[in-house]
Amino acid sequence: MINEFQWPALENFILKSVVIDSPSLQDNPWKDSPVRHNPLLVPRIHLDRPQERLPLVVVLSGFGGNGPKYLADKGFEKNFVQQLDECVSDRKGPEAFYLFVDAWTFWGGSQFINSKGMGRYEDYLMKELMPTVLTNLPIDHSRVCVTGVSSGGYGALHLASSYPEVFPYVAAMAPDSFFETCYLNDVYQSIPFIVKCKDLKGLMSQHKQGKIASRKDGFTILNSVCMALCYSPTSDHGFELPIDTETGEIRESVWRKWKEHDPVVFLKERKTAVKKWQKSYLEVGIRDNFNLFFGARHIRDILNKNSVALDYTEFDGTHFDFHERRPELWNWLANEWR
Repeated sequence: MINEFQWPALENFILKSVVIDSPSLQDNPWKDSPVRHNPLLVPRIHLDRPQERLPLVVVLSGFGGNGPKYLADKGFEKNFVQQLDECVSDRKGPEAFYLFVDAWTFWGGSQFINSKGMGRYEDYLMKELMPTVLTNLPIDHSRVCVTGVSSGGYGALHLASSYPEVFPYVAAMAPDSFFETCYLNDVYQSIPFIVKCKDLKGLMSQHKQGKIASRKDGFTILNSVCMALCYSPTSDHGFELPIDTETGEIRESVWRKWKEHDPVVFLKERKTAVKKWQKSYLEVGIRDNFNLFFGARHIRDILNKNSVALDYTEFDGTHFDFHERRPELWNWLANEWR
């Protein structure tokens, strides 16, 4: 017998997919497919009450991750959606639509911004994906939250502060921020390999052969290249590093480009938009592997100074403990929207 494959089996949701053939991603620098498959969890209560407007949670993945990966089997523990389903069953998570954004790139991420070096991922998300969902589903526009961890948390802060009318709620977990402490060390460590490859063509060749991702420091190298392509691309789809590869000195002209994208900078500049948020949620581990507690504290202070409603937590954990922390986020949202 051949049956329809339904994975994972969920008590409170059915799984669908929002497929976008994106004009914004046509001819992107890395020839990544413009056809994107965005998993969508549809609450079963929608089947019984199809006209009722329900909240929407937009989930952005961290660097090296992607929306469809949240469905993958984790073997001896519940995956993302199974954990969420359990929280909803226990009334510790909101019955809502959950959209998992497919924004994978050749280099592993996009920061959910428009970049000549990576592609127009912000346009894809805000001009194509979000309008499709908001138009075709009964969404309560006053209860839409964008959330993510690490680069996903960065994307959440960027998008919510750029489009507060779309995202009145934002939840960022260990977002990339205060670039001095979260990126520069990775760039310094990556320079010997980047120099050895000579140019972008050499890096591409190594990556296509799997010779970067398989290295012990592969994540560090890919992260550095990806961020340079996002924050300081060149006109030929290459990038500039913010550090002189010969002297190790900061290249101020390039570093300024990076800092323009830093949440501790742009949140100050977007204070009018940020004040429109209904509520924000921010947390970070005090032993975060990328020192993101420094950035989180700066963001906390910026939001507090601008009287933005914020729930802030520093927990005793690392950057890789958020599987255990997500139930706290779902419970926070459930209480806000109950």
